[in-house]
Amino acid sequence: MNRLESWLNFYIRENIAKGYIFEFLRITWFNEDDYIQKYKDVATLGGPALDYLSVVEGSPYKAINKIRFENAIGIKDIMIPLQSSYNSSSNSVGRPRSDDEDLSDSANRTRNTESDIA
Repeated sequence: MNRLESWLNFYIRENIAKGYIFEFLRITWFNEDDYIQKYKDVATLGGPALDYLSVVEGSPYKAINKIRFENAIGIKDIMIPLQSSYNSSSNSVGRPRSDDEDLSDSANRTRNTESDIA
């Protein structure tokens, strides 16, 4: 596999254009789930998303065409993601405030002096 990849890169560099690199994604039926997780993690951290989409879709060509089609018909403007803990936002931070009756004496003293607020 490495020899074929090396030869294709040489052929592209000498006959087509410089600055392009060809690579095979080394994915089999046995390691597909591992690669999907790996490329997903890389894509969420700002790495190449096309590798992840290629693994999921089967080829870069299919992935790019699907993205172009979705952009052309404006599907991203129509579809709103479902609400989850990852994309929800609110002004309240942390746990809701407990009632004074439920607190111990030391917790009441801490609340009264507000010593836990940074």
